[in-house]
Amino acid sequence: MLENTGFTSTFHGLYDILELYSEIDERINRFKMISGIKCIEGCGQCCNTGASSIEATIMEMLPLSLSIWQSGHADKWLENAGVMRGSDRCIFFPGHRLAGQYGCCTAYTLRPVVCRLFAFSTRIDKCGNSKISLCAPIRNSHENLEVRLNQVELAGEYPPVISVYAQRIYSMNPVLSSRLYPINQAFFLALEYCCFRIDYIQASMPDTSMQTGITTGVFSGK
Repeated sequence: MLENTGFTSTFHGLYDILELYSEIDERINRFKMISGIKCIEGCGQCCNTGASSIEATIMEMLPLSLSIWQSGHADKWLENAGVMRGSDRCIFFPGHRLAGQYGCCTAYTLRPVVCRLFAFSTRIDKCGNSKISLCAPIRNSHENLEVRLNQVELAGEYPPVISVYAQRIYSMNPVLSSRLYPINQAFFLALEYCCFRIDYIQASMPDTSMQTGITTGVFSGK
């Protein structure tokens, strides 16, 4: 969770991308409700790969980075992310289901678009037709899959199209959304950007009014 403070308002596009994440989640939830298709509890297979194969923009990692900065542990996270290799898994994936949680991600609520749409998304084929794309574990674990997907098509409640949301993110902040990076690198660059920007703002402010109430820890990861 990201704490709303005076500092967060200085990051262009931050609230727009949080609203976009909420919109994606709402669309996915409608898809799940109509189809009865959902992620396998405790699966985590989409994360169980080298971080170099999971890409995100700096902009997508900005809310999570700001939340970590607010927790007061930015230096530790920068140190850990800075030494990770492309073959290492995502820094937020511990490799097991979290106690009391449905899944395995320690940054689930602020995860980027690729993580939100890997299991459920829509692609547009060369003829302009919408095709629902599901991950392999989900395809292999649900019976009557074609019937379920037909129900979704009849209701018109397709999962989001990744390319459409990528374009929307770019429009929010072209500078921070112009390139995809492996997820650990995207996180490192986003957190580094947050630290530099906040340090600059603090140093240039004539008073300290915006500096109060901004270090309360709200990030649940470790």
